[in-house]
Amino acid sequence: MKIEIWSDYACPFCYVAKRHFEQALAEFAGKDDVQIVHKTFRLDPNAGDTPSYSMLEKLQKNYGKSRDEAVSMMKYINQAGERAGVEINVENTQNTNTLNAHRLLKFAENHGLGEALNDKLYFAYFAKNQNLADKSVLADLAEQIGLNRDESIRMLSSDEYVDECLADEQEARQKGIQAVPMFVFDEKYGVSGAQPRELFLQALTQSYDEHQARNLVGASCGIDGCE
Repeated sequence: MKIEIWSDYACPFCYVAKRHFEQALAEFAGKDDVQIVHKTFRLDPNAGDTPSYSMLEKLQKNYGKSRDEAVSMMKYINQAGERAGVEINVENTQNTNTLNAHRLLKFAENHGLGEALNDKLYFAYFAKNQNLADKSVLADLAEQIGLNRDESIRMLSSDEYVDECLADEQEARQKGIQAVPMFVFDEKYGVSGAQPRELFLQALTQSYDEHQARNLVGASCGIDGCE
């Protein structure tokens, strides 16, 4: 069963949803039959590689919040992370373009280290408030999970995986995905937002049962004989 996850490292609720989904998956009896596919979705494709405004300013400017409303929202986001068991210091995040981080994830996935890097990227952005557009920061994270640092720098200095990331975003537009996180189960069911563990477990169970029913194989005959 395939689960596609559209998300962005600048999205705190993607981090919260990630933890809830992992908790559900750990309880799920069919977890060994689940294939997870990470998809790129940048909340701000026009952001630069250096932070030009604070989260407080972003909430006020982009979302029309008053200063008090923005402060209250940041507190709510931090508490949501605490309840989920992840550290979020949203007020100190460095708002930059996340394309390089998404590219590095695809690079790590090709080396069987995607999930390890995924954890590192979220933690670096929300807990350590690092700049995920910075190639040196990303190369350090890559090295921490066992990737070759020089190879990571070489990849980040090229255009590798750019087309793949942009294709993910185009696919999201075609599917009508306008917000993240978005979990698509077996190309059939969509679960959006930082839903609780129980809902993710329910979606896993329902999708898996239907997947198994569609793929039942019994004795049959074809043009080359019966089996």
